[in-house]
Amino acid sequence: MLIDPNTGQKTLHHNDRGILHQYLRLDNDGTGLFNANLQPNHLGEHEHIPYQITVVFDNGHLFCSWHTATGRQMQGQVRVGQCYIVPNEQPHGLVVERTSELMNFYLTPHWITQAIPESDRGRSLCLGELKIADDPFILQLAATIRNERLRYGKASELLIESTLNVLVSHLVNNYANNFTKPLTTGKLSIRHLTKVRDFIAAEGTKNISIADMAKIVGYSPVHFSRMFKKTTGQTPLKYLIHHRISQAKQLLEKTELPIIEIAYQVGFNSHAYFSTQFRLVTGTTPQNYRADRRTSSFCSFIR
Repeated sequence: MLIDPNTGQKTLHHNDRGILHQYLRLDNDGTGLFNANLQPNHLGEHEHIPYQITVVFDNGHLFCSWHTATGRQMQGQVRVGQCYIVPNEQPHGLVVERTSELMNFYLTPHWITQAIPESDRGRSLCLGELKIADDPFILQLAATIRNERLRYGKASELLIESTLNVLVSHLVNNYANNFTKPLTTGKLSIRHLTKVRDFIAAEGTKNISIADMAKIVGYSPVHFSRMFKKTTGQTPLKYLIHHRISQAKQLLEKTELPIIEIAYQVGFNSHAYFSTQFRLVTGTTPQNYRADRRTSSFCSFIR
């Protein structure tokens, strides 16, 4: 990541893909806006947590590929003055046939929710699949930011902020009928829940936080915690503790490791806290659990 000392803009250069990104805004949650200059290349299938809205400027010529909900392979040409809108987490590929300048908007589901006017909160906003569109309004939004950056060396934060809000309103008013399910029902989608569970299964014994889990699906920690509890009936922390206790039970049954070492291995930083949580979850202490399991195993063996 390079910082232009004159403009303060962030620039990221990928030599392997021939891409030059100039970030005009990049938030911690993934919401962002940047110019991209792409050399002729093939960008393999990839996905983003945020929604992606990409405008093609002068000389741009590229093809998008994606799969429909039924698994059908699709491909479409994106010409100068067009844009393509990608649902969050939809895998898609890109073939760049000649040097192309793009303007990319990234909008996380949480950011969109916060930006929607109260009167529109009930509208459906989850795009079913990638869409290539002739949309002069989105083109004008992108061109306004591009022109200000070219004229003054950077785009003002006020212009970027207002543009992102106007873009959300435009998507609500013009693409709502193309969206197949509500942006949020108060619960995590099956896909998001699976991603969080997989993350906990892989990283749950490490020092992970609710913020780490929330980042996986693009929500704020508070919003994520509320949705997770509504979906599973447990808070994220309680779910994580149950996962760690489950791992500890296996180690108690199958190894001779000291209990304090098991506590640390499964992610607890205190033997006392581990013992307390173990008893709350199982109704017994780690010592008694190990002894009971060994007694049960011995009785089964001699029968």
